[in-house]
Amino acid sequence: MDELLSELRGAYVFSTIDLASAYHQLLLHENSRDLMAFITHKGLFRYCRVPYGLASAPSAFQKMMETVLKGLPGVHNYLDDVIVAGSSLQEHDRRLRAVLQRLTDAGLTLNMQKCTFRQSSLRFLGHIISKDGILPDPDHSAAVRDAPPPHDLPSLHSFLGLISWYSKFLPNFATVVEPMRAVLRDTVDSGFIWTEGADQSFKELKELLLNSPVLALFDPSLPTIVTTDASDYGLGDVLTQIHPDNTERTVAFASRTLTSTERKYSTVEKEALACVWAVEKWRSYLWGRRFTLRTDHQALTTLLATKGIGRAGMRVARWSARLLCFTYDLEYRPGSQNQAADCLSWLPLPMDSTPVDEPDMVASIVSALSVTEFTSASSQCHELTLLRGQIEKGWPKCKKDVDPVLIPYFHIRNELSASQDLVMRGEHRYIVPVALRATVIHRAHETHQGVVRTKQRLRDLYWWPQMDKMVQSVISSCMTCQMNDKSAQTAPAPLQPIELPNRPWEKVALDI
Repeated sequence: MDELLSELRGAYVFSTIDLASAYHQLLLHENSRDLMAFITHKGLFRYCRVPYGLASAPSAFQKMMETVLKGLPGVHNYLDDVIVAGSSLQEHDRRLRAVLQRLTDAGLTLNMQKCTFRQSSLRFLGHIISKDGILPDPDHSAAVRDAPPPHDLPSLHSFLGLISWYSKFLPNFATVVEPMRAVLRDTVDSGFIWTEGADQSFKELKELLLNSPVLALFDPSLPTIVTTDASDYGLGDVLTQIHPDNTERTVAFASRTLTSTERKYSTVEKEALACVWAVEKWRSYLWGRRFTLRTDHQALTTLLATKGIGRAGMRVARWSARLLCFTYDLEYRPGSQNQAADCLSWLPLPMDSTPVDEPDMVASIVSALSVTEFTSASSQCHELTLLRGQIEKGWPKCKKDVDPVLIPYFHIRNELSASQDLVMRGEHRYIVPVALRATVIHRAHETHQGVVRTKQRLRDLYWWPQMDKMVQSVISSCMTCQMNDKSAQTAPAPLQPIELPNRPWEKVALDI
């Protein structure tokens, strides 16, 4: 890292080249393809190109890129990012043409949306590199620098938690913070009143936080931690590293407000959104190396792991799949020990970037039951209305605190998600409104394939409490099934007593 930065000193013109779907441009060896096989509902498939998630993929990709670009002056690569630098425009263009020719010869394709050419400065791993030298990236502190003043008691508590966490780096901390602590004390008697002195204290503390030696430069050789948190209306994330003296130093802050749609997400979905947004935002630091993803929501330690994808709600499962190209360990830390990220989530910056993509995944349920009919019944169903409200505000810790109507859903609460008026369990199963449950069973049983087959068909698409029991009850009263029941037709006739004849050949019996 230091060698690369030193080689870029003195350059005047820069270009950055980003490869499209980097790993997928590497062919997987024939002997390894069977090891990458996976099963789906349409059969068995295997990868022909390197998939995301392989532990050896980053080193193999880096080696390939170094081989392709070997011997080119002023050219540096860091995984899928290629930097071309020159001390003059002519030198830069000559080097750029050589790089593009090498990439063409190797059959590699570019992501043009992320490529930049002929720039006077370059952002790279937390640095701004230009002809004037190398400086820290100011965007890393924007989440703190532009944070609005606290507007209520929770946001004040969060900010005080943040600055207390970094108090050992701040000179005269106790004196500067006193006006804000006074607001906290006075809130008990007179409510929350933001004073002029508290506002001045807030500005001074932000200046101290930004100008003191709190932010450290990123070092790829040090253990890296991404700490995340979400509030009802914002996301907050902190990128830190463990230094040789065992201190955890901050590299970057980040925060943003939630959109109106995102604010309706359940608690677990908001916390998962904070994780995926942070990891993708700091992709240039995290891709290709193992890091720790720290959250204060304990359920995510399972749901964001590979083994938890099938149990997670629809959104969380998709986000978890997007994280497969990163190598990370999940760590749970209670919110009381998560001051920095907690503060940024309560004092988020306005939305100024594209949110995490959230496509409309509501698809046709079955051809015989329209989405309109299903959605309308869901919106009018009292049980599902209560369930959607519970998902949005979060589930209590104790089962006894749940509305009695929702107790059957408590054991699968972390698998539930709401999309518009629909509620889903996992990725593909819809919770059927009460009014349509009998209809759904009859539609699934139209071919009269029996109890087991009907249950199998329903389990692929639907779920509701006591579903198996209801299916058994409905099918047991199906007259068509009873009339065509083979077990009833082939059963031996009951034995009947035969009266003794009065004379020979009075009764004759035949068996064919």
